[in-house]
Amino acid sequence: MTAKQMLSDPQCTGKIKPVGQVSEIWRYPVSSIGGQQCQNVDITETGIVGDRQFGLFDPSTGKTASPENDSRWHPALFLRAIINSAGETYIHFPNGEAYQICHPAIGPELSRYFGFSVAVGRYNNGQWPAAEQLPMITHRYQPSPLHLITSSSRERLSDLLSSKELDVRRFRPNIVLNTGAEPGFLENEWLGHTIHGVGLSMRATEHTKRCGMTMIAQPDIEADVEVLRAIVRNNRRSFGIYCDVVTAGGLDVGTELVLKTSAVRA
Repeated sequence: MTAKQMLSDPQCTGKIKPVGQVSEIWRYPVSSIGGQQCQNVDITETGIVGDRQFGLFDPSTGKTASPENDSRWHPALFLRAIINSAGETYIHFPNGEAYQICHPAIGPELSRYFGFSVAVGRYNNGQWPAAEQLPMITHRYQPSPLHLITSSSRERLSDLLSSKELDVRRFRPNIVLNTGAEPGFLENEWLGHTIHGVGLSMRATEHTKRCGMTMIAQPDIEADVEVLRAIVRNNRRSFGIYCDVVTAGGLDVGTELVLKTSAVRA
């Protein structure tokens, strides 16, 4: 069923309205480092396939990378993780070198890059059995399946900062939704409601509370403490929403999404 068909389907109870088109999709194969922009993805109940399967950690302490509160990890944002067509995850370095995360050289290269001992661990095996050789590590937070932001919220925050445009990489979303000219922090009102694509549905569960990650420099992005300050002052530290997956499916850039609210009873 297409989004337009959903609007006229008598079986779809409740209020349904188009909210925008998917303009960007991102997955982050390795937590806390740069992600991979995708044209289409498969989504299961745990989120985008391949998203946040691995992480960096300090073998001397066992602690996972935390750029938002430990400046030693700030260079992580200048690394980038991608999954190739064979399903293998690679980490790309600023000097142009790239290493498969199971390669024997990845630990020494990461340690040289950061200036202290660093290794790659796994949160789960995912679709790549070769990763079983990596040590299991623990998330420093409870990850949500999907993270969504809208162009309206980005433009509102940009206006508050007197900026031309805010790069979405500051916010590490999975889905960026082009919501047109409708102003304000639109997704604030979507909690508890479902968002539908073609064969995919997700429920907005909570606001995304922001941390120091929004302020850290990245490639072509300068460090800026005012970004977090503006979010705290104007939107109760929230920017974007987290979603649970109700119906698994695929998602493509350009897909129209609709919001379905609960039916109003007399």
